[in-house]
Amino acid sequence: YIGDAAQGLPFSDRQYELVAGLDVLEHIDDFQKALDEFERVASRYVVVALPNMAHVMFRGRFLLHGRLNSKYDLKYGYGPDRHRWLMSLPQTNRYFEAYCADHGFQLERSYLSLGGRFLPKIERVLKWLHFPESWYVFTVLYIITKPPAEKNLA
Repeated sequence: YIGDAAQGLPFSDRQYELVAGLDVLEHIDDFQKALDEFERVASRYVVVALPNMAHVMFRGRFLLHGRLNSKYDLKYGYGPDRHRWLMSLPQTNRYFEAYCADHGFQLERSYLSLGGRFLPKIERVLKWLHFPESWYVFTVLYIITKPPAEKNLA
């Protein structure tokens, strides 16, 4: 299915046990509506992956070249798809913590590296030097667990 989750998904409430939005929400105009729609369709779990734009790689590119990379450039006639949100790990952590607290959901996080030959080594050094997590986490995976649906005992 391809579409804008913020406009609604063609699935019934709690139709799927798990709904995943991997590198999706940063492309949608109404982040909150899309997340609410994922939650509506999921009976148990919502998994969301988001990039951390404060990662050392993006910081270095911006410092050296004055831009993050070409997909973030504002170009005339750029087309319909581009990042609408440039998020950092502290922002998304606060957002998902508040979202889950407000809805009574459990939240787990998993921090991922981009990988490659040198980047994981740089990330380990930054972690060892006690840099903030936003410097060495490339992607964060948020795992939202909803409480089980109550059975109607009537």
